[in-house]
Amino acid sequence: MKRKRRVLGVLLVLSLLFTATVGVAASEVKIKPPQKDWPLPFPVVSQNSVKLPKNATLLPDNPEYVADLPGFINGKVMVNDYGKKVPKYDGVVIRGSKVMNDMVIIPPGGLYYMADTWRGMLPLLGEYEYLAGNKYYYLDFDQVVAVKEDVTIKPHERVAVGDQVYTYMSAPGHESTMANPNLTMNTLHGVDWAFAGLSPAILSINEDNWFGKEFELAYAQGKASKVGKKAIQFDYLSGTYFRGMRMAKDRVYKDWAAEGKAIDAGPYQVKVADVNDTKKAVTVQIIKDGVVKAEKELGAIKHPDRLIEDTPTREKLIFKYDSVTVVLDPWTGPTKNGKAYLKVYTGSFNLNAGESYPFDDRFEIYPMACPIGHLFGTMVTNKKSIILRGDGSRFEGPEGYFDIVIDKIDGDKVTAWHIEDKDGNKSITLGGKNNTNIDLIAGQGRAVVGLLTPNGRSALANLYNKIEELQK
Repeated sequence: MKRKRRVLGVLLVLSLLFTATVGVAASEVKIKPPQKDWPLPFPVVSQNSVKLPKNATLLPDNPEYVADLPGFINGKVMVNDYGKKVPKYDGVVIRGSKVMNDMVIIPPGGLYYMADTWRGMLPLLGEYEYLAGNKYYYLDFDQVVAVKEDVTIKPHERVAVGDQVYTYMSAPGHESTMANPNLTMNTLHGVDWAFAGLSPAILSINEDNWFGKEFELAYAQGKASKVGKKAIQFDYLSGTYFRGMRMAKDRVYKDWAAEGKAIDAGPYQVKVADVNDTKKAVTVQIIKDGVVKAEKELGAIKHPDRLIEDTPTREKLIFKYDSVTVVLDPWTGPTKNGKAYLKVYTGSFNLNAGESYPFDDRFEIYPMACPIGHLFGTMVTNKKSIILRGDGSRFEGPEGYFDIVIDKIDGDKVTAWHIEDKDGNKSITLGGKNNTNIDLIAGQGRAVVGLLTPNGRSALANLYNKIEELQK
């Protein structure tokens, strides 16, 4: 055990040294803030420090499509503290699967459950997400801009930078004559930025006075050194990346609080030690068994107009200690007549990219960043290969939220299978005599729409054909 700890210690030191080294190169790339004359709200890091899902750029191949199951989140409306209504979705994707020797094999990262929101989520607003059907408040995030240098992308190749995927596209049938190739962008879990007006970037092979060789799509930026029909060479590409986020199970307080106010928060007590209306600040203590465990002044922010994305400003409004999180509301408050407007959360926890999903350690979790700095969904992916042998075998998704069930295999074909939710509600029978995989897109959120875009018509036609067969 001691030797193992020493080895882990050495690896940690080496990883820190490596991260520091690559960070210098990334910081030399001048990422431009979308807001002119404002500083970048997020640190800039090298792509080498980014943790990607396994098989991150794989797409489903000729997937089955399941629009919904009763147990899924489909259009469930979240209402934040300011009355903003946002529909929530979730879904399941299988990619890279294959059938051989009466077995179904799904590679690591080939299956993912995703929480999907129809607008980017923001902290401080009392917003919440559903993971495997469970509600969690979204409190804070750790986001950076990742930079990948010396990148070459060939036609139709997909390259991940942060939580974004770039693809070199050209019009079908015009690859040999296309003078202005497109660079499309999606999130790792599937959201297509074209529909949001942030993609594609258009580059020029021979018309520099028309389309240049640089682009800026919020924090997704790039500079090409050479644009050709066979490849585009970039000095760098950038993309937003979520290193982690903080969530909570419960909110125990949302109201004005004067000096001396004590709020029970699980095993702790949150006490208001001082309110300063002049500074628009409040000093908060976290107490356990009569002992002050931590103290922080919240507020006194200099640039309220830079909220919510600006990290230094936002962190002056959030107090995190163990399972307790305290938020000073800068809009309802922050202070008035000797009181501060506070929100107190218990059961707080951190979810970091590439780490085990805390509620089912067979899976890893990856929060998704949008190009302008919001949480845009969450991927929960399988760590190890999934092997389903023979008829009737099943795989249970994270927290038992869904099951993948193989009904019948015939050699290298899966002739019948289905997905069912946690309550046993089943999809129609999927598969067929020509199906050599169980690739799947299930759900109706933005990521699903993005994934269906390349082959949506064929997937929908396939679904109608299966329904027609069942009705015979």
